[in-house]
Amino acid sequence: MDNKTEPKTSYMLSSVKNALLILNSFTNEHPEWGIRDLAKHMQVTHSTVQRLLITLASEGYVVQDPATKKFRLGIRLLGFSNIIIKHLEIHKEALPILNQLVQKTGETVHIGVLEGTNVVYLHKVEPLRPIRVFTEIGKSVPCYCLAAGKAILAYQDDRLIEKVIQDGLVPYTKKTITDPVFLRNHLKQIKEQGYATSQGEFLKDGEIFSVAAPIYDYTGKVFASLSLIGIAQWINENTKQKYTEQVKKAAHEISRKLGY
Repeated sequence: MDNKTEPKTSYMLSSVKNALLILNSFTNEHPEWGIRDLAKHMQVTHSTVQRLLITLASEGYVVQDPATKKFRLGIRLLGFSNIIIKHLEIHKEALPILNQLVQKTGETVHIGVLEGTNVVYLHKVEPLRPIRVFTEIGKSVPCYCLAAGKAILAYQDDRLIEKVIQDGLVPYTKKTITDPVFLRNHLKQIKEQGYATSQGEFLKDGEIFSVAAPIYDYTGKVFASLSLIGIAQWINENTKQKYTEQVKKAAHEISRKLGY
């Protein structure tokens, strides 16, 4: 009996894995896929991708454009994101504090977490004024390029820091930290002062200023950061100092509510 069921079990697991790989292939840079291109991207057969896309479409996880015949993610997935966000303790505890910080500063604020060696924004609260800072919930960015990432990385063990370095310090701009020795010393300084800043390290021209502070969980471990982002040319040194203190205070308050 085991011999008869093993191939079917292996097939089912392979199908689930391929379905997940299909969903993971949709990104901001590549929001649509044709069947042939997706099959080539995944290095699987055309028929496999076609069968799985039809199945995913039948459940609303992907939709096909009638004109281009290409597939994109379906709105069914939004239900999962809302469930996850609503049930994350940090969302419940942080949201009132984020709203207060936005009201005080008039700037955009985020909660970020590490995912591997990248930082991902979990939450974002924007001011009412019609000024957009181009950040997105769920977008993944190398942690050494942003204040939000550095404010977490500085408190991690040396193994993770070395992995970030080994993966390569890509120079996104002229201000990106690419020297391993400098990065190690920079992270030590961040840990000592309790906050991180960045300006022009990921996006060009230095238009965006950001300051971030660590968020601790009930065990005393830094697992997230609170960051504030604004247009650099509108923020003078006195305002930067004021924002830094406000961000540190807000991050501490979130940590306290989480049991730190």
